[in-house]
Parts: sequence; structure tokens; C-alpha cells
Amino acid sequence: KNVSPSLVTTKHYKTTIPGLYLPGKQNIKISGFGNELSVLQSKQRPRKLTIYGDNGKEYNFLLKGR
Repeated sequence: KNVSPSLVTTKHYKTTIPGLYLPGKQNIKISGFGNELSVLQSKQRPRKLTIYGDNGKEYNFLLKGR
């Protein structure tokens, strides 16, 4: 919520969950984002992000990079 308040407050995106897009199928869209990013204790210190799908499931992603 401190990194990007607009991501936490916005709901029901038109964007499909990353990695789950299938042409010609009904795709799972993003319904929201988790309130916190967890910083993992490794050399690159990746962040763990939770994305909520419109199917009611949670999807976890690692954000890596510079």
C-alpha cells in the first residue's frame, strides 16, 4: 500500500493475470492486488506480490530486476 496506493485501491482490471492468457478462451482477469510486498532475503532481494483473480484465487509473483 505504500509502494503504489493506486494498485491497492483500484479493483476489477481489464488485464489478464500474467502467464495465464489463452487466445479464444475466457481468461482470468485481475480483480486486485495484495496490500503488501514481501522482500525475500536473497542476493537480488526480489519482492513477492499477490494478485487476486476474478475467479477468487490468489496468484503469487516474484518481482526481480533492477
